[in-house]
Amino acid sequence: MDEVESKVELPEGAGPLDSYARYYTIWPDGMLVGTFTRKIEQRDEDDGCSELTESSEIIETECPKLADAAIGERRWVKFDDLPSASDPECGAVQIAYDLDEERFTFNECVRPLH
Repeated sequence: MDEVESKVELPEGAGPLDSYARYYTIWPDGMLVGTFTRKIEQRDEDDGCSELTESSEIIETECPKLADAAIGERRWVKFDDLPSASDPECGAVQIAYDLDEERFTFNECVRPLH
């Protein structure tokens, strides 16, 4: 985290690094990936999670951990627990950092699709 955060230049429109909760994981291919967000997720205790199988069946699954880090906090998460976030005003940023080449391969504000 320290290495990445010492080198990152956030995209145009983004706030200062400390204005985001920051989540990091290592993808199966070895790439370090980060999601920076200003949203703190909340979930009711009785909310469940499910997924659609290849055969179009809906099955109950374990819910990913909440994206509940405070603004300014940073943490490592499991690959499956990396939050997916978007915001029209660059309140969400995603980065990818190649650990072998020590360079960013992705660094953008994540805007909603619609």
